[in-house]
Amino acid sequence: MKTLRAFFLLLQLREKILVVAFALMIAAVWASNFNRRAWQFQRQAATATLDLKKQQQWLDDQPAIEANAMKTAARLDASHTLDAPLLLATISSLAGEANLNVTSNTESRDESTGQFNIHTREFILDKADYGSLIKFYLSLQARSPYVGIERYTQVPDKVNPALSRVSLLLSATEVVR
Repeated sequence: MKTLRAFFLLLQLREKILVVAFALMIAAVWASNFNRRAWQFQRQAATATLDLKKQQQWLDDQPAIEANAMKTAARLDASHTLDAPLLLATISSLAGEANLNVTSNTESRDESTGQFNIHTREFILDKADYGSLIKFYLSLQARSPYVGIERYTQVPDKVNPALSRVSLLLSATEVVR
């Protein structure tokens, strides 16, 4: 440290000013970088605290959630649940009853949760009129909670705006026996 002090005292005034200015710029850059990292850490800590509070709330509510899930599962009638082929057949039947033409170009995506299997498939209804869509929707609603709408997209037909092309992503619940 004595060597640096002696070196500094030997410098001319303009060199001393430049060394001090350079040291101040380095300190300013370091302080700015430190401040940015401190604020970033503070935001991450606040986010982590909120996440932990949410997780703790879920853990605190776990007995009530499990009891509600068991009560709901007990109300499900396994004979009304649908596997992947039965989902396709049921939707085709409901669409036929509503005078709609249904197609499905995708395979069923199946997800197993142990007690349940969830089958998801996309369906297309072409040239569907409003009355038929309402009839089809009410038929689907009557099948709830065994069949559910995950996504619904409706685009009017370019030639006849009274008709629509509807894309549905439907899921069916199957109770594993």
